[in-house]
Amino acid sequence: MRNLILKQELWDNARIISTNIDAVFRPIVEKNGLTLMQNRILNSILHSEHATVGCIGKTIDMSCGNLSNMLKKLEKDGYIIRKRSQKDERVVEIKLTDMGKLTIENIENEILKKYSHVLQHKSDEDFITIISGLKKLNELLTELETKISE
Repeated sequence: MRNLILKQELWDNARIISTNIDAVFRPIVEKNGLTLMQNRILNSILHSEHATVGCIGKTIDMSCGNLSNMLKKLEKDGYIIRKRSQKDERVVEIKLTDMGKLTIENIENEILKKYSHVLQHKSDEDFITIISGLKKLNELLTELETKISE
């Protein structure tokens, strides 16, 4: 029974959640000139105390090479500034420009404006249940991941 649940329910729901996240957020993000991944990168930079290519790569689970290519485009488009660390030239530090900060703020405001009427009708208990379920799923997946190396 558990194998059936893992196979059908977990995979199906993961796909459906991913599709729904795209449907809910992609139009707003793209309207502001970004892809979902670019938005994720900018948010990671915003919420990082000391944003470096390595740090952001770990946060969003992306190789430094792929991330560097995306950062070049974000810099060219005016969302970020990259510079070598003065302490260690191997480290590339990343900062949001005013345009990057404003774009993230605009996206967050549009999301709130568009969806707040739905979210305000959800109880705290609903959110606690959702977060708890996601944490339990993550714990299971982390435990399964440790078995890969055995």
